[in-house]
Amino acid sequence: MLYVEPGVNRHMAAHRTLSLALASALAVSLCPALGAAAPLIGGLGGPAGYGTGNLPANDDGSSAELDVSAAFPRGLHFFDTTYTSLYVNNNGNISFGFSLGSYTPSAFPIASQPIIAPWWGDVDTRGGGAPSRNGVYWSVTPGRFVVTWHDVGYYASHDNLQNDFQMILTAAPPGVGDFDVEFRYNRCEWTTGDASGGSGGFGGTPAQAGFDAGNLRDFVALPGSLTMRVLDLCRTSNVGMPGVWRFEIRSGEIMCPGRGDPCSTGRPGVCEAGTLVCVSAEEARCAPNVEPSEETCNGLDDDCDRSTDEDLGTTTCGVGECVTTVDNCVGGRRQRCRPLPPSEELCNRLDDDCNGVADDLRDLSCGVGACAMSALACVDGVPGECIPGRPTREVCNGIDDDCNGRIDDTLVDCVPPDAGLPDAGLPDAGLPDAGFEDASTPWFDAGSACTGRNCDPYRITGRAGPIGKCSCHAAGRGGPPPFTAAFVVALLGLGATRRLRRSKRR
Repeated sequence: MLYVEPGVNRHMAAHRTLSLALASALAVSLCPALGAAAPLIGGLGGPAGYGTGNLPANDDGSSAELDVSAAFPRGLHFFDTTYTSLYVNNNGNISFGFSLGSYTPSAFPIASQPIIAPWWGDVDTRGGGAPSRNGVYWSVTPGRFVVTWHDVGYYASHDNLQNDFQMILTAAPPGVGDFDVEFRYNRCEWTTGDASGGSGGFGGTPAQAGFDAGNLRDFVALPGSLTMRVLDLCRTSNVGMPGVWRFEIRSGEIMCPGRGDPCSTGRPGVCEAGTLVCVSAEEARCAPNVEPSEETCNGLDDDCDRSTDEDLGTTTCGVGECVTTVDNCVGGRRQRCRPLPPSEELCNRLDDDCNGVADDLRDLSCGVGACAMSALACVDGVPGECIPGRPTREVCNGIDDDCNGRIDDTLVDCVPPDAGLPDAGLPDAGLPDAGFEDASTPWFDAGSACTGRNCDPYRITGRAGPIGKCSCHAAGRGGPPPFTAAFVVALLGLGATRRLRRSKRR
């Protein structure tokens, strides 16, 4: 079936002005033929290896309605409609609902014409060469439908420049009617047929590639469509493979190019890694996989500010000279604060042994006996000094008066006060009244006369007289010890006799 766009005389369109021819020639010189970019899928059977279905040599022709339920038992859900059949059109596209013979592409969107077009242009296969070239073929297998425009020429019957491209539809889980679309471009050498304002394959209205729902709303036009840059489809891609363009159609909607592919956001830290998400049917943006969050100690830039593990603070521990401060995070690992080890306490206003008190040194001690002294070891950071007392003459008092380390060592028969005898302190303090009749406890021994310095004033007490072998009395302790009445009378008589003698001499 041939379809001629209304209002256009194909024979008249073949004759262009000289100026248009010159413009086309200039375009050819500026856009030389591109080499092979993406290899086409072959081995599909048929005369050229691209399938058993094919269009005969024609201009603007289309196939009969093709049932594709063998490939897609649940149909192809394309925008608002699910299709089980389609048409292969000679001019580089397939259409749903009815065939399309328009040779000059209209800018998307268009009305009432759902279309998938890898290269909508004025293809003309009448230049001969089939099956090695100038043929349109298709293959229907379970889960896949492939259409190939193999080395096709342009109107009118030109085959000096050839385009080689392919469209692959593949069933995709999980939804009913979901499928993937792949365009593969192997040769891109012409853009325009002579009847579309072109000359020599260029100029006029260049080819268009993409999708159109036919509802004047939903469409995708590939980069360069309707311009000379459409030739770049052979060396550009939305999946990183020159000449290969892939799209997903889910729930009837065309996903944007590369949706779900990993990408780089260009942002620092954890925000750098991203995934392509759709902004619209024809545009994707790289969204970060992780949004900025509060910085944690993990060796990552969580808040995406180009700094890692920053502002996590410090911890201080210990007391005195054991105090230390550590960063809470070093090298992505949390740090534990351990106080510094203590040292010997010194007099320096510092808490060297880390017990919370500075200069808590033990008091100094010096000297022995009565010379023993003590002093603060440290006063306001200045070491103290202990000076022993001055020694004195040793007396019988249970004290090391001369500070030689021995108590009462120079005295004879000194009984120190701590010898275990009672010390009443005053006369009649409770000692028994021995008297003379108790010969077993004599208190006077002429053979042990002692001097006053050797007497123990603390042991001469009580009515029984002195205790021990001291025959003298201690000065200041109440005079001589009490004697018996007879001895006192004798002494008084002796005194009276001496006074009488003195009086006679006179």
